Amino acid sequence: MTNHRLSVILRIDSLLRAGYLNLGVKMSAKSDKKTSKVLAPKEPKVAKTKKKRIVKAFKAIGGYFKGSWTELKQVRWPNRRSTWGMTAAVIVFTAFFVGLIVLLDFAFSQLFNLIIK
Repeated sequence: MTNHRLSVILRIDSLLRAGYLNLGVKMSAKSDKKTSKVLAPKEPKVAKTKKKRIVKAFKAIGGYFKGSWTELKQVRWPNRRSTWGMTAAVIVFTAFFVGLIVLLDFAFSQLFNLIIK
């Protein structure tokens, strides 16, 4: 119970320091102690213009695709021989488990029919 409370307190502290949470208490960046200053609630910011939002959305989408492309460049792709080997392994294991399930289904159906009659 106390470990959970401690983790919640640490999580709230990190959110306060990152600026995602505002409880009206100003946190000092240099020390772990809270200052006694109480901030007035901030006024809501004026909504951004529609054009700026659209540009920001396209930049975010572009950044996502750029990061994805960078990650794809770093992938070590298998050669043809290992690809066929892994494909064969998947097919063999799939066939094995399909057979196992069919056998278990048949065995249980026979067992239940025997019990019911």
